[in-house]
Parts: sequence; structure tokens; C-alpha cells
Amino acid sequence: MLKPVGNIAKVDGLGRILIPVNVRRMLGLSEGSQLEVLADEDSLVLKKYIPQCIFCTNSENLIDYKDNYICSSCLEELSNKH
Repeated sequence: MLKPVGNIAKVDGLGRILIPVNVRRMLGLSEGSQLEVLADEDSLVLKKYIPQCIFCTNSENLIDYKDNYICSSCLEELSNKH
């Protein structure tokens, strides 16, 4: 559930917003952290990006392959099929 954090952010001339320090601390964000951007008609959500396997959505034991992630279990299963 989303909750208000008591901050209003303004968009600057380059389309950037400043994420308040209390929110960065709450989410464990530091310089270089990746965020997923989600939007609908009147909402914008920035979500801490957690890589997941493209086949099973597992987020552990991932291998980066061509800008996608595959978990070791799925990789083993794929290897056994060939």
C-alpha cells in the first residue's frame, strides 16, 4: 500500500525530480540505485528495481545474460533440454 511521505517534489526543466532523503533512506537507495518507472493516466510510481528471472521471477542466484536475468535453476533446466 502506498502511503504519503509528506513531501512535494517539483519537476525541473530537464524533467528530473529530487527524491527526498527520508524516502531514499527508507528504501535503501544510494547513488546508482536503479528504479523501475510505472505509470497510468494520473499516477507515477518509482519502484526499487529488483532483478528477476525472466522465466520464473525468482530473484536469487541470477545470471545476467544479454540484459536479461536467468536464475540458476532455469538455466540448468534449459541446459538439460539440449
